[in-house]
Amino acid sequence: MDIRQAEYLKLLGIQAWCQQEDLPQVQENLKALKLAAKGISPSVVSQNGQQSPVNMIANSEALSKDISRREEPAHLAEDLQSANYAANLSINKERFSQQLQEVTDGLRVNVAPKVAESIAVKSAFEAKAFSYNAQASIFAEPFAQAIKNCLGCDFSQSRHQVTLPRQSQNARVMIITDIPLKEEMFQGHVLDRSDESFFFKAMKAVGLSPDMLYITPFIKCRPPELRDVSDKEWHACFQVLKREILEVSPEMIFLLGRTSVKFLLQKELPFESLRRERHLIRIDDFEVPVVISHSPRVYAKNSRLKANFWQDLKFLRRQLG
Repeated sequence: MDIRQAEYLKLLGIQAWCQQEDLPQVQENLKALKLAAKGISPSVVSQNGQQSPVNMIANSEALSKDISRREEPAHLAEDLQSANYAANLSINKERFSQQLQEVTDGLRVNVAPKVAESIAVKSAFEAKAFSYNAQASIFAEPFAQAIKNCLGCDFSQSRHQVTLPRQSQNARVMIITDIPLKEEMFQGHVLDRSDESFFFKAMKAVGLSPDMLYITPFIKCRPPELRDVSDKEWHACFQVLKREILEVSPEMIFLLGRTSVKFLLQKELPFESLRRERHLIRIDDFEVPVVISHSPRVYAKNSRLKANFWQDLKFLRRQLG
């Protein structure tokens, strides 16, 4: 970015940009002007062959005098001064230096975009199926610890931390949510605070208090860079969810989100065609009815989908009796 161009854009009220590699030249020109203001004579030509700001001022003064001698029409002089607008400022070097300082301070450096954060697998490891004492309760503290120590798939090597369920021993409904949100991953529990307000108000409105709900994500680790979940990773994490479903034995499952529907119902029909229908899933000898709806992260900022969720919730309540 040429200094004169930057100053001209600044005077027009347009934000000046420059490439990162041009920034040293901009700073060098500013330094030369400051030296000139102190009476120190800098080099007339910069290292890259361009005129220094001091030389620009001198040339602008000469141009201004030449315009006066020719006695050109006023509009022509204005055009020339617009093209070499530093001539306007050569009368007052301090003013020019001050405005140039404002330009260089306001320059935005156009740097390369930040590379997307990639979470790599820490080291090679041997996957081990999730295991938890068959006689122990999932409501005991060791269950949460067993999830945290799970080495069932690659997610165990790249996760920040697991997303634990919100448990209730008297739950009538098990709510299975989609892939954990970033907020849920950092706080370590399902449902982030921004969703809780509407979600629990809606549940309370249909007579489902928090102690009637067991809420758990269908996988407990957020995939790195939110990539797709593979069948292998799903089957590894399903061992946790299977244990939860069998022990809670809910009267109904409320399944939220396209990805959880895809893996649990094994259906990829248009999502809308699956809503407000009673589905069934069987795990070992336990069969449980399922109603589906949108993920909280989807309806949170969409009033139409929020209305859909409300319809699905009322359908769930009628099925529950």
